[in-house]
Amino acid sequence: AETTPHDAGCVDEHAVISAAAEVGMPVAAVREAIAVERLGPRPPHRRLDPLVGPCSVVTERSIGVTADDAFRLLDRWLARRHQLRRQHLVRDDSAGITAVWRKRSDLAAGVQRGVRGVAGGASLGRVNELTCQIVPLGAEDRCVVRLVADRSVRRRRTLGASGTLGTIGLGAIVAGSAAASSVTVVLAPGVLVAGALAGVSKRAASGLERELERVLDQLANDPCATGRRRGRRGRA
Repeated sequence: AETTPHDAGCVDEHAVISAAAEVGMPVAAVREAIAVERLGPRPPHRRLDPLVGPCSVVTERSIGVTADDAFRLLDRWLARRHQLRRQHLVRDDSAGITAVWRKRSDLAAGVQRGVRGVAGGASLGRVNELTCQIVPLGAEDRCVVRLVADRSVRRRRTLGASGTLGTIGLGAIVAGSAAASSVTVVLAPGVLVAGALAGVSKRAASGLERELERVLDQLANDPCATGRRRGRRGRA
């Protein structure tokens, strides 16, 4: 019989797991490593990330929920709580589930984001795009979930504003040293403002990472998903 690439991948995976079991390696850990490998590389780091935060904030975790349950819950939460609209969905037997959500731009979504912000709650609805990859862990009721939040537009705006203010401030310092010190006093704060903007952007990236971690916590602890998992185990 003809062997498809998918069949070959499955044979390789089974061979790796069998070999690991023979030498005493935990099968669950090997399956998780294979799942993470299927997710592919994370977005690369950039030179200015330590100053303004990364273009993409990434978090991933192995959770005790099936891939289908994880996607269903995530899709519901992102729509109801974060005003994101799903734009893309791909299901693959080998690669798992890949979905993309984007920020809603309608008035109702803007009002809901504003209310959430006033209440002190972080919102994923401010990101440009959120990508989720979910890979099941073999026959277990577990999966690996990776969330990637794209904040490239905000980062680019921060760099543009910081660069402009920094250039003005630096020019004022140079001019002030050659002319009047009062010019420096008035315009040099542009450098400080540029630094403050960069700090705000970096803190926003950290807050976004914490929000993504909270989403994974919710997926892992949702009573409906964990209840179905316990029910399946009880019937087994």
